Amino acid sequence: MRPITGTHVLLGLIAFFGVMLAVNSAFVYFATSTFSGLSTEDPYRKGVAYNQTLRAYRAQEATGWHARAEMDGQNVRLTVTDADGKPVEGLTIGGRIGRPSTDAEDRSLTFQGFGRGLYVADAGTLDSGVWDLAADAHPAGSADAPPFKVTARLWVP
Repeated sequence: MRPITGTHVLLGLIAFFGVMLAVNSAFVYFATSTFSGLSTEDPYRKGVAYNQTLRAYRAQEATGWHARAEMDGQNVRLTVTDADGKPVEGLTIGGRIGRPSTDAEDRSLTFQGFGRGLYVADAGTLDSGVWDLAADAHPAGSADAPPFKVTARLWVP
């Protein structure tokens, strides 16, 4: 067996710390070049208004409304029904559709009513994959009422 010399120890330490430096550098690169961690605009103010957000959520749940979103070609179809399954008519709906991980491809949507609780918006040509829809529905004639919020994850083949 060969004795361990100072050269062996030095080379071992250099190799160890070289591997550690390379792995940590890769982690830092991937951490800074991918998702920023920011999931909402102005998180501080939204946190301060959290109780108001909870009240709005409870008020929305009390309406008993349900919304179902789906993609139909380039169109986003949104069907809104009440607690009895009857269509909800006369809503003004606007929203956004975008990728879950970035806002680079976000686009605004304006929904048109087609009767029987069906609202359709042209989203244009979307690349295949996962898209998130966030829309606000305002009942006609009630500008002071909080909007009915619709969120859905959609798949474009």
